Amino acid sequence: MATLAAYAARTRRSRLWGVVVAFVASGAGLFGSAGGSLGQRIAWIFAGYLVGSAAAEVLSPPRSASGAIHTASLAMRVPSLLLPAWARMLPWLVLVPCLASPLLLLGDHQTGVTRVHDTTGSAMVTASWFSAPALITIAVTATVALAFWRLTLRQLARRRLPVDSRAAARLDVLTRALSARAVSGAAAALGLSLLAGLAYLGAEPLMSMTCTSPVECHYLYAWPATHDLLQNAGGLLLLAAVVVFWLGRLARVDLSLLRSAVGSSQ
Repeated sequence: MATLAAYAARTRRSRLWGVVVAFVASGAGLFGSAGGSLGQRIAWIFAGYLVGSAAAEVLSPPRSASGAIHTASLAMRVPSLLLPAWARMLPWLVLVPCLASPLLLLGDHQTGVTRVHDTTGSAMVTASWFSAPALITIAVTATVALAFWRLTLRQLARRRLPVDSRAAARLDVLTRALSARAVSGAAAALGLSLLAGLAYLGAEPLMSMTCTSPVECHYLYAWPATHDLLQNAGGLLLLAAVVVFWLGRLARVDLSLLRSAVGSSQ
């Protein structure tokens, strides 16, 4: 019990430090323009939580069991013993699309200010496209998030922790399952917040315009009316990120998986 309590305390401290460092770094502008808005800062907080979780597992000291009777550890097992299928798939579903975000830079897209002037009058309009540094930051963040998420699940599933009774085994697996749920929730929340960032970034280019004369100005892209829709989608995705992160922190696990994991470790 004391060992598991120490493990839980160490994990909480590591996650807290990860969040604090990410929040301070984004507030200080160390992430550049990618860390400016509230939504982007929330994304960095999720990233800090994820990195802190991974650090807690990777740097966790090996533990020795006491007593004469030891059950097998969960070494050489897989994360499916700790998480249901939906919890293992959700981070993939929201992070993988972010990896393709730099593809939006392909092609020629008019940007800048257009000014026209003739005898009938004058006009000035602007055009914009996705920011290359922002898209690259989103893709790199998603890549790192996937790596840290998978690393943490692997460590949780394979880390050796001999126990001395079936009750202790249940408590051990329960602790691992809760950690796996929390880190998967953080990874999914980060992916949702990155998608929210893409939605916000995509709203402005839809309002891009060009002019051939002061009286002939038109939108460059076909769906300017979806500007508000993208803004609303970004807000909903950001709200979903917060909800998913909160749900991941709830102390709930799949009892059938718990029984299966403990039963197979005896």
